[in-house]
Amino acid sequence: MGGSQTHSSLSGAVKDMRKAVSSTIIRNALDLREGTAFQRGRALGRIEKEIQWQVNDAAATTRRNLKDARRSLRRHTTKVEDWSELNEEELIKKLVERKVIKLYNEGADSNDESCIAGFVGVCQHCLNKQATTKVHNINE
Repeated sequence: MGGSQTHSSLSGAVKDMRKAVSSTIIRNALDLREGTAFQRGRALGRIEKEIQWQVNDAAATTRRNLKDARRSLRRHTTKVEDWSELNEEELIKKLVERKVIKLYNEGADSNDESCIAGFVGVCQHCLNKQATTKVHNINE
């Protein structure tokens, strides 16, 4: 089946592939041997550049796979913290650590904002929800 693109078996495809690779290597070797020094240098430069691209691709793939593995490991090993059991002091400490709120000394300007705008919105939403829940409880 030499030269065709359809093979009846894997072994036939492998034989055809070996023959094609061998003939390409031999042709390139003869071209290099019979060519000028400039042509040999040019071919060597092309080979070096191709190897450099392959190394860069392998390094990028390795970095990407390493990042994915770290992300997956972190996702599967990190437990979600349960803040519902924290007392008021511990909760404030956690919010300050996460930079959701800022605590100021009494002598500081009163114009300084002590909460991030998104956190204020969440608090307002919770207060509104709590108020509507109280209204429903009274009506029942």
